Amino acid sequence: MRQSLHSSRDHGVENILDSLASLDVDSVLAHLSDDARLSFGRSRIAHGKPAIRKVLIRTLGLLDSLHCVPVAIWTANTVAVVELDVAFERADGGGLIVPATMVLRFSGHAVSDVTICAYVSAMPVGLRKTVARERVPAPSAAAC
Repeated sequence: MRQSLHSSRDHGVENILDSLASLDVDSVLAHLSDDARLSFGRSRIAHGKPAIRKVLIRTLGLLDSLHCVPVAIWTANTVAVVELDVAFERADGGGLIVPATMVLRFSGHAVSDVTICAYVSAMPVGLRKTVARERVPAPSAAAC
């Protein structure tokens, strides 16, 4: 069950999580500034909507469903930090619930920076390979 959200920033967080859950790339991009950045784990940072579109198409395309359930949300000024459980099902029927943290930086009402950290070792092989393709070496098993 999604917790009750109170501030306008919290509603912005809820809206982007709902867009991600819809697996609709254009819906997600609608929340981002034109010069936004996306960092997913140790993957190369995607700069701008065209680069982010490619990452989202590749990643969300592996999934049949995605549910982002906030555990806690902290907001201050232009930043929101979300602790969440991400439940997803793959096209082959497999799926998991993965703990994650998302940091959103806002510029006005648009999101200008998204950083997502999840535990890659708990992800299905196909998604793990997608993330690993552009991975920078890091000492931990976590994707952040």
